[in-house]
Amino acid sequence: MRCGVGDHALQIVETLLTGSYVNWGDAQLLRAYQSQNPGFTSWADAGGPNDQGMDVQAFLSWMVKQGLILGFAKIDPTNEDEVKAAVWLFLASSLVRTCRSRSSPVMSGTT
Repeated sequence: MRCGVGDHALQIVETLLTGSYVNWGDAQLLRAYQSQNPGFTSWADAGGPNDQGMDVQAFLSWMVKQGLILGFAKIDPTNEDEVKAAVWLFLASSLVRTCRSRSSPVMSGTT
């Protein structure tokens, strides 16, 4: 699957996968885009021969290697059980992060 960068899509991916907002600067965004487009030297290259878009799975693998996210999973979107499990896993991990960030005694283990 290929997609264009558009605005700050790479930043959005990391924010969704880590559960916390990360404000990437242009240099970080460009470095991430260059992970698959090494000839892409500036945003002026958009739409040119060195702009081949992004393969989402390859990008997520690169993010794991960079230590930006812990991991990701592939699911079959036609399998309702897998989709439900993925949604529940995402919601549960988001809830844990939210509770920990608010110093919840339940999530911090102090109760």
